[in-house]
Amino acid sequence: MALSLAQVQYIFGRFSFRALSSGLIAPQPAWLARNIVLARAPFPLPTPTGRTETIRCHRLVLQHMLSALGELNHRGLCRLIRSFDGCYVPRHVRWDTNRPLSRHAWGIALDLNAAQFPFGSPRKQDSRLVEVFAKHGFLCGQEDGGLWRNTLDPM
Repeated sequence: MALSLAQVQYIFGRFSFRALSSGLIAPQPAWLARNIVLARAPFPLPTPTGRTETIRCHRLVLQHMLSALGELNHRGLCRLIRSFDGCYVPRHVRWDTNRPLSRHAWGIALDLNAAQFPFGSPRKQDSRLVEVFAKHGFLCGQEDGGLWRNTLDPM
């Protein structure tokens, strides 16, 4: 079950922020310095613009993320990630300032293969990818009535 906003704030921290354009935000620098970390991925991750060898996420999520990626690498399933589309992206839900902050603003959400599995799509990610990330504590929004109530979010 997905965490409520209150649970997210309790576990990962509350922060003030400055609104930027297009739904982006600039979180409080002290919170960023304490919580958002950069780490080397176990293998180069494809991105929409090339490849990245680093991941930026919340410090409490980092080991879970690295463990999931490490297991994919160990099992020869790296190819299931066709595009790493971001984890820490300080913004509002769907880039809309009338909506609450996205879980990406805390660096605790992860988008994979977003072009193939966009928000609202009924398509489903490969079950092996979903299972590996679930084993390491991540939820997938591709099931109806799942993560985001009745909105599918398979990325």
